[in-house]
Amino acid sequence: MRAFLFKHSANAVTIVGIILTFWANVLVWDYQNFGLVLALTLAVAATDLADGRIARRWKIVTLEGISLDRARDKAFMVPMFFFFCKDLWLGEGIVFAFIKAMLVLILLTEGGLVISWVVGLRRGFDVSAHRAGKIKQTIYFVIVCLWLLVRLVEQKSAFRPGLVSALVLSFLLLLAVIYALKSLIGYLERYAKGPPG
Repeated sequence: MRAFLFKHSANAVTIVGIILTFWANVLVWDYQNFGLVLALTLAVAATDLADGRIARRWKIVTLEGISLDRARDKAFMVPMFFFFCKDLWLGEGIVFAFIKAMLVLILLTEGGLVISWVVGLRRGFDVSAHRAGKIKQTIYFVIVCLWLLVRLVEQKSAFRPGLVSALVLSFLLLLAVIYALKSLIGYLERYAKGPPG
């Protein structure tokens, strides 16, 4: 039993992240708990950082763990970005149009990444994360935290962060799109070489 628990300790961390993910995604839609959703986002980010480190350090990396990690990432980010689209959809002006376009591109690219992940699993390809995907995921967490912080400030005070936060968010979204596309291209290049071995 002890060996089983040790072997799956990283997966247990990921499962905690999945539970926190669903909690955050339910709470964000009521527009009342941005502080709690921000705390949950930081906790999900911590599980994302910890599970991989635990698995690599103790040499307990498994295909199930890789898949759970990917599922948690998608289950967290895709609904959050849909929330941001809904939240921003009525915003007017060039900056908001750019933000909406970047969000749509991210969602489309994430759809492509899910398809490539499923195809890779079915065909026995290497579906492990690579550098561009890890950078992309980090940028996603920063974007979500920034947006939740902006909404929290707006909710708790009369201060409106406005154009500066929108420009920072635009820059981060552009970076995220670049790394999301690099991640997708990286998988396609990896798959073009055929399955390992």
